[in-house]
Amino acid sequence: MLFYENYERNNLWALIRIKRRLLGIDKDEKIEIADYISSILQPKYIYRFLKNTISISSGNDGYSYYFSDENFECFLNKDSIVKVIDSNIQNNPPQNDTELLLVKVYEAYKNGEKDVWGHNSYRSDTFIKLL
Repeated sequence: MLFYENYERNNLWALIRIKRRLLGIDKDEKIEIADYISSILQPKYIYRFLKNTISISSGNDGYSYYFSDENFECFLNKDSIVKVIDSNIQNNPPQNDTELLLVKVYEAYKNGEKDVWGHNSYRSDTFIKLL
């Protein structure tokens, strides 16, 4: 399954690529998998989901870690993004540094904290590896 023992960070994006290939859909055409992801997303998988949807950019000002509506909307219905993620985090609080970082980045997304690139992001002077 998508989030089980053979989990890798980009499994969700691979799922979209496979579905496009099987259905013969152009790579720029939007694919609906939100119902499937919503049905399998459980509190124990929330941090794996967030690791799949996070973006990282770097520049002279350091590193920005951010979530975008565009990435979230590939996997969840727009109207339920915050509700689904908040509920799963509440039922499975962060247990390690990576999970704490993901929650900080998610809170920046919710609060609209913009970086120099215009993303709702969490900024760091050093690169933080997502384990």
